[in-house]
Amino acid sequence: MCSPDAKHVMISYQWDVQKLVIQIKNKLQADGFKVWMDIDEMGGSTLESMAKAVENASVVLVCVSQKYKESPNCRSEAEYTYQLHKDIIPLMMDGKYRPDGWLGFIVGSKFWIDFSEKHKLDSNVSKLVKELGSRGKIELQENTVKATVLDVVDASPQSTIRSWTCSDVKTWLKNVGLRDR
Repeated sequence: MCSPDAKHVMISYQWDVQKLVIQIKNKLQADGFKVWMDIDEMGGSTLESMAKAVENASVVLVCVSQKYKESPNCRSEAEYTYQLHKDIIPLMMDGKYRPDGWLGFIVGSKFWIDFSEKHKLDSNVSKLVKELGSRGKIELQENTVKATVLDVVDASPQSTIRSWTCSDVKTWLKNVGLRDR
């Protein structure tokens, strides 16, 4: 598939855990991830902003708790994420809660990371970073911009870019110094 991965990691959460989520977001950003969170990125229609955030996410972090399950906005985000077949990583925000109903259906048997014990924040963020891999990493986008600005493709009449295969694109990207992921 030639199309690039979506741009960011989205955090879907219920406002009661906002302070902890901000800490997670800041640590992910310090590790080179582009993170979408509603406090930074909302504008215009709330539903439209949330929908675009889900559509442009490479992965959605679902902050699981009873209050998340009871929130209509959280449910909308999670169901739209599921409908679009986006990757979901559940973050357990309440150690006593076990997902049930619609939320249990969506997060199911997925590997989840327990953020209910705040003193383990750093080790749990490390687990999350491993689970994210390169999804939502900023460096990929920056390298693409640099290559676009610095390099010019010779597209003579015999070889038009429109006829390039995925393999041709990968070869060109390698030749201009972008790493193959």
